[in-house]
Amino acid sequence: MMQQRRMTTAALALALVLVTGAAACGDDDDDSAADTASDNRLDIVAADYSFALSGEVHEGPMRIDFQNAGAEFHVPALFPIAAGVTEQQLIAAFESEDESAAGPLLAGDPEAFRGMPPFIDAASSASVVTNSITAGDYALVCFVGTADGQPHFSLGMVTTFTVGAAPDGAAAEALPDADGEIVINDGSYTVPDNIGDGGSFLVRNVSGQPHEITIGRLHEGATFADAEGWINQYFAASFGEGEFPAGEWPADIVGGLLDTVGADDQALIVLPKLSKGSYIVVSESEDDGVALFRTDFTVD
Repeated sequence: MMQQRRMTTAALALALVLVTGAAACGDDDDDSAADTASDNRLDIVAADYSFALSGEVHEGPMRIDFQNAGAEFHVPALFPIAAGVTEQQLIAAFESEDESAAGPLLAGDPEAFRGMPPFIDAASSASVVTNSITAGDYALVCFVGTADGQPHFSLGMVTTFTVGAAPDGAAAEALPDADGEIVINDGSYTVPDNIGDGGSFLVRNVSGQPHEITIGRLHEGATFADAEGWINQYFAASFGEGEFPAGEWPADIVGGLLDTVGADDQALIVLPKLSKGSYIVVSESEDDGVALFRTDFTVD
């Protein structure tokens, strides 16, 4: 029997960016979404248990497409790393019981806003456009755990890549024009009337405190409570607390941001044309880990 390897203290310290409070999000291809930042594009394909990257990227507005080709949930947690740091060094640090083990390998604040796509379930995808990733070396890490207790990074879901310097002042460029805005208010979201058409939507936070954002479609007959209970149990089990939930998650991811969004942070969520159904936009405040709130909308 495979030895169980639960999430270590060091890995948990860096897994703060996980969207453990999110409850759902879509299943359509984003062929109809705006093709923004097409010349500066990073494609990430997650499998069980590896990342495959394509595209040479530089500082400035960057489109990131994240696809899950595996059978399990995966998360694209991004960390700035010191020059020359290897994947093997990172895995050893994350597996260490020493919470400070990863510190010397990092080159910046691991919790700074970078505008990464959210965690996604099997056979789903999510896209964003961000201009918050500066030049340097980065590690892409999945902190989700398997049913037998092994964190995905221990199985190979760590990869490194470089973001180049901005050519011709690209770093100073603003984000491309959006098709609408998703506004994080104090206790709710405002979503545009055209969100069902798909496109690029600017996220702004005017709530006065940091918030996550995840957008999802509930399966027919499912409630928010069903989706929330299932996903919370799943991620708790990923960190070695309790059993994995039975059955299928009654929701589908369509988009969102993995990073916590502050007042000065902005990114575009690129959505596909949404299929008919009931949707939710959900967040968990990082203010003492409370104030989970959501906004519901329907696509007819």
